[in-house]
Amino acid sequence: MTFCLTRNYQHTRRKPAGVYRILCIGDSQTFGTGVAIDEALPAQLEALLNRAVWDKQIEVINDAVSGYALYDEWHHFVLRGHRFEPDVLVIILSENDAELFSSQCGPGGPGPYEKHIQQCWDVRSIHLPHFRRMFREIRAQLDESPIPVVIVYYQVYGSPHRDQRSAIVKFECEKNGLDFVDLSAEFSPESSRAYDPNMIVSTADFHPSALAHGMAAQILARHLVKSGYLGDRSAAPMPEPELYRQLLDNAEHMRRAGYRPEFILGHLDQLLTIKRTSKMRGKLPEPDTLDEQAFSALQSDIRSLALAFGNVLLLEAMNYALHRNAEMFFRGRNTAMELINLLSKQLFVLESKLDDPTLWNFRYDPPPESPQKLPSATAYAAHFQAWLQQAIAAQQTLSDGFQGHVGRLPHFDAEMSQRIEQTATSINDYFESGIELADSWINVYGYYRALRERHEKLAAQPALYDAFNSLAADVTRIAALVDKTIHLTHPEKIPLIFARVAPPTATYCVVKLRCAAPEVTTIGVQWQSVVPEFPPIYDVQYIIRDGEWHTHRFRLPLSPAGTIKLIVCPPTEVDLASVECYVDESSIVTLENPLRQTTNGQLWITYPDFVSLI
Repeated sequence: MTFCLTRNYQHTRRKPAGVYRILCIGDSQTFGTGVAIDEALPAQLEALLNRAVWDKQIEVINDAVSGYALYDEWHHFVLRGHRFEPDVLVIILSENDAELFSSQCGPGGPGPYEKHIQQCWDVRSIHLPHFRRMFREIRAQLDESPIPVVIVYYQVYGSPHRDQRSAIVKFECEKNGLDFVDLSAEFSPESSRAYDPNMIVSTADFHPSALAHGMAAQILARHLVKSGYLGDRSAAPMPEPELYRQLLDNAEHMRRAGYRPEFILGHLDQLLTIKRTSKMRGKLPEPDTLDEQAFSALQSDIRSLALAFGNVLLLEAMNYALHRNAEMFFRGRNTAMELINLLSKQLFVLESKLDDPTLWNFRYDPPPESPQKLPSATAYAAHFQAWLQQAIAAQQTLSDGFQGHVGRLPHFDAEMSQRIEQTATSINDYFESGIELADSWINVYGYYRALRERHEKLAAQPALYDAFNSLAADVTRIAALVDKTIHLTHPEKIPLIFARVAPPTATYCVVKLRCAAPEVTTIGVQWQSVVPEFPPIYDVQYIIRDGEWHTHRFRLPLSPAGTIKLIVCPPTEVDLASVECYVDESSIVTLENPLRQTTNGQLWITYPDFVSLI
């Protein structure tokens, strides 16, 4: 991939008050290539620490970049990562982090991966001396700006030199006074896990699996707790109600720091569950605990608010989509209204002449199109009206029904109300214009039908009869234009907002494909939300290249609509069976008609149309 792959897109650089922040930097092992973001080591470490440490909210940020080595990782932190203001920095190294140049871009060009890695750890290469120098540079930088640093060696699968390389890292850490943890001890060549296929993503991808990440996270969590990084554990734990009030306060601090409410509330819900099931809670005296009914009420309130914000996000996405189609919508509406007015006048002239043949000022020039069979338009014209009415009802339900429900987080409630009001003001212009168009069309079509029912009287005047029949082409053309214009508002999607019983937490992209390429091949997903505040999001997996159909599933932050790009590297021929996107099982959308383009040695498969996940 030519772009920078990171997974810290949910977090703000400004650290919220009350939150203990750990920053993890590393390469694709830490990034979690091949597993979902919540299955990678940093995410599992966060859950374990929050369960082990009762009176803190611990946040672990995954700031790893796929393809980086120690040199890149450290300078990435110095130039950018330090702005996250971490309380602890964890540098996670693997077997290819000793390299100065990767096997794909170093002097001499591409080479066999295993041979390249072996050369990187050779004392005669340029790589290892530079790798050792980086530990001295880290030490010197920390002397100027003290921050606790833990250096980790993490290698799961396959290398017989794992212990030797881990020993080199340990020696350099001890020499420079840096804390060291070996996560590879569980996967040493003597261990039964060393070559366990369950420890890797797949036969095409030797990165750690979710299971391996969980085991490594347990070792690292124990070290951080026992070494005192997270404070003194001998103090008496705070009462459970007090802890939950602190978590609610922290949620407000996160909102002020710029976190999106949808993420905060989903995270808070998970955090409450983690704390509730913590072993530390079992050590509290009975008066310091919260009864089950009170806890259920608290969590229900949080989930209700999360569902509300999820619905507001869906409505906002609809609003952005409308803005995206604004020019086409209003141009189509204005053209349709002009044609409807003209048709209405033509029908009035015909009706007047039919009722009074003596009228002398009858002028009518029939259109050049030949008569066509009139389609039945009443049904879908009525549906336009019903859909648009449902859209307004949906917006009004959000505005009226979700205000004031959760008094525990009043600032969230206020923000939600403001977002609904702003969106409603914008979106109603489209809905009202659409209703006006639908009403006008229904009226003129009713006029047309009424005149058509006077068939016998029309047939008695051949000139009028021919003129009336020639209007069928106009009616068909106007009906198609109205249909196209109305559907720019996607009105049929709005009622589905309220089918949800639980708040959506993520966007999923599922790709079914097959590949028989001889070389290692990756597939990346680039997701650009229709909501402009969302940055582009990337993820990558290695393709299984056995010629069979396989499903690759990507879990991305919640975003209900946007554009998907699949990036195949190198641009190997890959057969796609299907690409689906959804926020939950009730909203699966199959993407079709992609654009294919080869750029910079990559195959870009783009689904450019608005992808509705509402």
